[in-house]
Amino acid sequence: MSGSGQTGRIGEALAEPLVARLVDERDEPIAGQTISFVVTSGGGSAFAGAGTTNSDGYVRERWTLGMTTAEPQKVEARMVDSGTGEARVLAEFTATALPGPAVGLRVAPSSPSTGPAGGTATLAVEVLDAHGNRVPDVQVGWERVTADATPAAATSVSGADGVARMDWALSGTIGTAGAAATLGQVRASLSISIMPGPGVRFEHVVTELVGGAPGGKPAVAPNFRVFDAFGHATSTDVTLTVLEGGGHLALEGNPTRATVRTTSLGWLVEDACVPGSCNPLQGNSYWVLGPTPGRNVLAATLANGEEIRFTTYAQAPMAAFARRDDGQPNGWIDWERDVLTFRVHACQTDTSFRRTLQVGDRISEIVFRQGIPYFDAPVHLEATPCHWVAQVDVTGLPPPWTVTLRAEDAGNASSTETVKVARCTDNRIQLCPVP
Repeated sequence: MSGSGQTGRIGEALAEPLVARLVDERDEPIAGQTISFVVTSGGGSAFAGAGTTNSDGYVRERWTLGMTTAEPQKVEARMVDSGTGEARVLAEFTATALPGPAVGLRVAPSSPSTGPAGGTATLAVEVLDAHGNRVPDVQVGWERVTADATPAAATSVSGADGVARMDWALSGTIGTAGAAATLGQVRASLSISIMPGPGVRFEHVVTELVGGAPGGKPAVAPNFRVFDAFGHATSTDVTLTVLEGGGHLALEGNPTRATVRTTSLGWLVEDACVPGSCNPLQGNSYWVLGPTPGRNVLAATLANGEEIRFTTYAQAPMAAFARRDDGQPNGWIDWERDVLTFRVHACQTDTSFRRTLQVGDRISEIVFRQGIPYFDAPVHLEATPCHWVAQVDVTGLPPPWTVTLRAEDAGNASSTETVKVARCTDNRIQLCPVP
């Protein structure tokens, strides 16, 4: 047998014929036997399709390759034994089909549709012949279409797989970047959506948190927002680690360390989940404090090492406590009526409790009895739990004002906080703390 293993261009006849020889068990040639040549793969054709062995047992055929390089090119030499009727495959011939000249471009499936702000993306195109076969060793040009992406070089050459690739540097601006690949007059347009990059910093963080009962959860769970290097809020992995207090995370298995992912807006909220198993954080209270009273610390860490630590205290249950929102006076003065208005954080673990806001001898008070508020002064609840608004008329009381916040439960347990405030300089609305 000869003629197998040749290489030729698609749609063209191979240079050498296919040759098969038929012999008997004594290696003597068999003449006059009809041999068929059948294409079994690649879509090519045999010129005659069959031939008869000569006196030396040889038969020859011409093979034209098919139009594809995507599958093997194969031909079998077959016969039917005239004595037994047995169908026999005498030989298999193979060949390698080469693509035709490059005439087109197509965006490769591997070419990404998104990339990180300030990062890189490798765009790719397939170089094609007239029959859609990929063509190697062809130079392709690359052009910028928008200013948000820049190629590493002006040209690249398609590899053995017929794909030309180019690394593009992406800007820090969120949006769609345009690019083009060229082959002579042929042009393929590509685009890539620039997305927020990896998280590098935290914002909107309050690290000193209102505590809770041992073995319970803080009254306010740790929360934050993550941004990339260009100031874009980003969905990114964050590692939470319980560092102190003996608590754990409210995830499957009660781990003390887990990696969660922020939302597309960068917040760590209830739909953050552990990559892979995607265990949801339980509400926004995903940190369970240690079983004994004392300090508890939780760390949140980004891939670049940026870290924040949240601190709170597990303490014996108390039916009432009060503090200023975010550790700031967070109030304002109504200039026309000389009324101080304060937003106050005040949660309860009991249905009966009292809140008071006092300035000098002026007092605003709200009392809850079995969860129902009774107003003894111009005080009202806000829509969000654990917050209320109180107002005190300070007509005739010159600033600065010493404001006392007090919380009491039905068993007379209480907490108190005092802050001194005055009108901010050149500001007729906002209050400012006074030493």
